[in-house]
Amino acid sequence: MAKLRAHEFLHVQEHIRSEAAAASAYRQMAGQCQDPELKQFVEAQAQAAENLVQQLTGILQG
Repeated sequence: MAKLRAHEFLHVQEHIRSEAAAASAYRQMAGQCQDPELKQFVEAQAQAAENLVQQLTGILQG
């Protein structure tokens, strides 16, 4: 894979921070959900955000 330019690197870093914050917020919301279906949906969103963080982190480390 080609090297990222500085502005691309910064953009990916910012996206990682944003997705990590979203995952954290989703986890917190899931803990407050009373409805099982809604809780499952919110947990799935948290997992998707965490997966994206891992993928993007891999790009930066690669």
